Amino acid sequence: MILTVGIIVILIISFSFGRHRGLLRMLFGLVSYVVAILIAKASSTIVGTKLAALFPIVKTTSQTGGSALTADNGNQFLYNGIAFIIIFIIVRLICRWVIRRFNLITKLPVIHQVNALLGGVMNVLLTYVTIFFLLTIFQVWPSDWWQTQMSTSGLATWIINSTPVLSQQVVYWLTGQ
Repeated sequence: MILTVGIIVILIISFSFGRHRGLLRMLFGLVSYVVAILIAKASSTIVGTKLAALFPIVKTTSQTGGSALTADNGNQFLYNGIAFIIIFIIVRLICRWVIRRFNLITKLPVIHQVNALLGGVMNVLLTYVTIFFLLTIFQVWPSDWWQTQMSTSGLATWIINSTPVLSQQVVYWLTGQ
């Protein structure tokens, strides 16, 4: 229940932020989002392997149905996922700094309302994808509380299982298969 409410609140807040930012800034943000995913995907396996060597976890569990994870690749998946998130955040921060330099384009009064509405919709979509990645990666987190939240949240389970092609691809990316 807590996880479901948290996801809904995050999506509502993301619409508000997206509406404030507008479509043009969101498009620049989308490009940086794709760049960040590609860079994080390309380097997460290397960094994840180093993290696994530094901080080994023996037990991983996944109670979320439909997952392609096994006990053998759970640890590597978790560390590659953590590395992916860290690299993704760093690249996004750099891109955000660059995007702020182009802020004047979003202030055009002629297209301000349409720009705001479409920016809100686009931000909800980007936030949904981010939530999907986080839920998919942390479904193996070895915490009974977290596993209970994952298994009792219909929304979290729906997010993970409603996009089977993307779910499977994320597991393959982060396990190095």
